[in-house]
Amino acid sequence: MPKVGAGVVKGGQLHKRARFRRRGKSPYSRIMSILSKLTLTAVLGVAALSLSGCGLAAAPCRVTSAGLKIVPLLGPVAAAPTDACANVIDPTPTRS
Repeated sequence: MPKVGAGVVKGGQLHKRARFRRRGKSPYSRIMSILSKLTLTAVLGVAALSLSGCGLAAAPCRVTSAGLKIVPLLGPVAAAPTDACANVIDPTPTRS
């Protein structure tokens, strides 16, 4: 009778410990996964903080306005209400 250990076939399947070892990630890849998630969170946090004040609340209006302005002829007319929305939420200084 063969001894049951890592990698020894028992009943047509690999032993439980052997299957776990094959599927498991190395400690290095786990650390890199955690670091990449932390880095992404930090980058998103800095991006959110850079939109100070009400700029974050006005961002959807400004993005929609920019998307509408791409349309020839009708774009600037259709974007006027969203520009007004963004200016009410977060007034921008006028250029002179």
